[in-house]
Amino acid sequence: MTISPLKRLQILQAAEFETWGIRTMSINEDTPNDKALWEKIKTGYFQHLIVQPEQLKSFRGHMPRLARLLHVPQFTKTISRVHFDEIHFHHTAGLPHYGLPAFRPAWGSLNELTLRLPKGTPIQALSGTLPPHIKAAVIDHLNFDPATFLSLKLSSNRPNIIYCTHRIVGSLSDFRNLDFLVSIPFTRLLKVVIYHDDTQQCSDAANYTDNRLPLHLRKTGIVRHYHSGMSKEYLKQVFDDFSNPNGVCKILHATEGVSTGLHVDDIDAVVDYGVPQHKTTAQQRAGRCGRRGQLAVYLAMAEPWAYTVSLDAVDPENKDPDQPISGRLLKNAKKRERAGLAMIRYVRSTICLREMIRRYLADNSDNALTISTEWCCDLDHPGEPSKRFDKSTFFPGRFIYADDSGAIYAGDIGDPDRIHLNPKTNKRKPKGPPNRKIHFVLLALPDPTAIKRLSIAHPSRITSAANIVYIIQETEEWAVEWSSQIFDIISGYDGELERDSILVRLRKLHERQRRSRSKMRMNIASHRPRRRSPTDLG
Repeated sequence: MTISPLKRLQILQAAEFETWGIRTMSINEDTPNDKALWEKIKTGYFQHLIVQPEQLKSFRGHMPRLARLLHVPQFTKTISRVHFDEIHFHHTAGLPHYGLPAFRPAWGSLNELTLRLPKGTPIQALSGTLPPHIKAAVIDHLNFDPATFLSLKLSSNRPNIIYCTHRIVGSLSDFRNLDFLVSIPFTRLLKVVIYHDDTQQCSDAANYTDNRLPLHLRKTGIVRHYHSGMSKEYLKQVFDDFSNPNGVCKILHATEGVSTGLHVDDIDAVVDYGVPQHKTTAQQRAGRCGRRGQLAVYLAMAEPWAYTVSLDAVDPENKDPDQPISGRLLKNAKKRERAGLAMIRYVRSTICLREMIRRYLADNSDNALTISTEWCCDLDHPGEPSKRFDKSTFFPGRFIYADDSGAIYAGDIGDPDRIHLNPKTNKRKPKGPPNRKIHFVLLALPDPTAIKRLSIAHPSRITSAANIVYIIQETEEWAVEWSSQIFDIISGYDGELERDSILVRLRKLHERQRRSRSKMRMNIASHRPRRRSPTDLG
């Protein structure tokens, strides 16, 4: 049994094992509730099960079918070994951090599975990013015995990857910062993945990049966007095309969903458009390029605030290198408050970036600083000037820079042929509804079944935004953008219903009281002595 975090990764892993003749089945919330299929799973027809951790235990009274099977000793005895893939998710997604709840709590309960297995069942935990603080958390959580525990560590500081940084001019919304992807006049293309913080920015940047292509190449699929706001059919089509060495797509604007599981061996460069929160995330993304050993570049582009933000709130006694620079976090904390210390130090570094990564991973292997190309990174190497890499020679277009006066140039400040660019203008926004063309439609719930799942869920199961993410099984980047908004809508609607119900009850009570008072007055009137007239007295 392999525990795997993402559906896309499950599909790729299952396909790989099937090519070796190993009968493999992926199990997640989309697995059909078919009696014959589950009988095969129960009786061991499938030699390999690739499972999402949410299928291993109950959640607010709901017990997945696999979780029920794990209570059957006859079934657990058939599990000969367990592999936890991308085990860093235990720490990054399964545990609460600095005031924020766990994004995927199931990753924080993996030890419950190991307790149900027969004693002595081999357990393997795998990840390309296991810095000491995450590794220690994993060892403790899985109850690895120091007497029998074996740690095998290979350097993930790959010798063919060149590390670079670049300071963004202005803000992320100024997509001229991405002009280096496509040159004008057009010359050549690299196969590149660009990671964004949110889906809207991802779509807008893809549209901007596509419009830099020659007219006959625009809207042909060379530039695509990939995020959770699109349909499953679209995502599969884009992924398959980008994965194909002969595919059309060469520039993929993406979000967190493809940080892991993107096994495409001909990617030339990975770009982080904005500082990632964790260094672990950055390393996972960097590992997407150069997978067949060719020269590749990982470029971290940082917002201007990353170079000036104060680090006074950092706790020097805290051993977590990814601790947020602002200390404890609130639910609606801004990006600069969430930024991890390790990433801020990385983009500010004046020493070799490869050395910074080695320190973060505590990588003491002999080849931790080995390079297979002429260059190492884009910083100075005292005594070895030839190791400094000029990123402008690798990418087809030009990077933009700003001088001390705020003037913006295509080309570095010292380049004799630099071109002065007019500053980005803020066009006057129309007062009425916008009438510009809509390039992409973003859907909060792209999966039609998600609405049904939410509508049939008992109200007691929806007490937080995290509950919504679990019920519809969405990604972390979807959760950041949509989960709180949808939870506010649901809780607001429930509140309105409750208020309406209270008003109805109050009206009914008021009506009953009014009728009761009226009846009492009638009864009093009927028993009151009749006044005698003068004629009666005579």
